[in-house]
Formats: sequence, C-alpha cells, structure tokens
Amino acid sequence: MLLSIGVLDTATRMGYLLFLPFLIRARGGSSATVGLGLALLFLGGALGKASSGWLGQRVGVVGAVVATEIATAALIVVACFTPITAMLVVLPLLGMVLNGTSSVLYGTVPELAPKGITGRAFSVVLYRSHWLRRSRANRLRGNRRPFQPDDRHSFVGVHGGGHRTAGL
Repeated sequence: MLLSIGVLDTATRMGYLLFLPFLIRARGGSSATVGLGLALLFLGGALGKASSGWLGQRVGVVGAVVATEIATAALIVVACFTPITAMLVVLPLLGMVLNGTSSVLYGTVPELAPKGITGRAFSVVLYRSHWLRRSRANRLRGNRRPFQPDDRHSFVGVHGGGHRTAGL
C-alpha cells in the first residue's frame, strides 16, 4: 500500500510539473508567465515541506498524508479550470501540498509497517518506488525491457535521487 501511494504521489507531482508549462501557455501565458508559475509552485513546495511536518504533528502522519493528497487533487482541478490569473494565485498553495506530501509520506512507514520490519519496509518504499518510476520512464522512452542497472552503474535507492555511483 505504501509503495503504491509513493509511486502515485511521485507520478502526480512529476506529471503536473511536466504539463504545467503547457497549461499556462494554452491559457495565453508567455514564457515569463511560465517561469513565474513554476517559481510560485516551487516556492509553495518549499513552504509545504515545513508545513506538512507541522500538520503531521497536529493530526498524525497518516492524517497529514490523506489531507495533503485530497488537497492536491482538489487544487489540481481548480488550477486546470480557472483563468490564468486565478491559477497563478492557486499555484503556491498547490505547491505546498503537491511537494509537501512526500515529507510526511515516509513517516507513515513506521505506523503502517508490521512490527519488526520497519527497516525492510523503508527499503521497499524508498527503493522500489524509485525503481518502478524508473522502469516506467524507460518504457515510455521506448525501451521495452524493465530498468536494470548495468555493470558500469548502480542505482542507490535514494528518494527522488537516482544517484549513480560508478563501479559498484
């Protein structure tokens, strides 16, 4: 379950970041407006990392994940169907929940994992969600086989990373 949430959360974040410039341009925004929109979204995201932690302390980690995911869905719908000016106002709030969820998402592992396997659960959620995202990205690029590290590079399971370490 945690793995699915992690993959869906990342897919939503990356998908929205990919299509936001096109959404702004479709509404008549210039390149400068695209830059402003992304800056507002990322500014909100930076604030969301701290605010999601605060929310997690107040309502619990699982409650914070549920609240931020619901808010993310609602604000994406609002941003998709409002004029460009209103969308720019919504983007910092959307950034807060879109990027803030990941801050508390991994805090759910100790709460939801069976006792005694928390370390293994972390490795599955962090590494496998990265591997699955990477595998799907390769298939979208036309590579028919799932992602497999070759003998020159090894991927270390760091969230959001894909950090390569040569020769492992």
